[in-house]
Amino acid sequence: RAPPVISIYAKRDRGARSEAYTDSLGIELSLPFGSRAQAAPAIAEAEAESTGAESEAALVKRQLELRIASAEEAVLKAERLLVLARRKHQASRARLKLSQRAFELGEMDLYQLLLARQQAALASRDLEIRQLEKQHAMAQKTHSTGVIPQ
Repeated sequence: RAPPVISIYAKRDRGARSEAYTDSLGIELSLPFGSRAQAAPAIAEAEAESTGAESEAALVKRQLELRIASAEEAVLKAERLLVLARRKHQASRARLKLSQRAFELGEMDLYQLLLARQQAALASRDLEIRQLEKQHAMAQKTHSTGVIPQ
């Protein structure tokens, strides 16, 4: 819609040649009421921008929801793997104790004892890795949900 316009003008006029000139001042005020046809291009452009912004917001929201769901799934997976790693660690520690006792009594050779120690060390390392993976998954989840650690 066009803005209002105020015009001030001076005018010199005469009717017939024999008449004297008439001087006058005038003020003109133009208030455009704007029609739908004139505003249609601007309205269409604004609606297109609005639709584009809404679709972009919906896309970002969907991506965020997927990221949060993925992070929650990663936390659950890490927790399950951590439970299994703890069980494996406990079993390997128990086996190592039994192997050391059997070696001391002469019922087991050195190779089997070293193998039990290696398996216990691998189980301990695996447990530490699973704990770190769980912490990482939880950090990713809190980051995705917007929680700031304190």
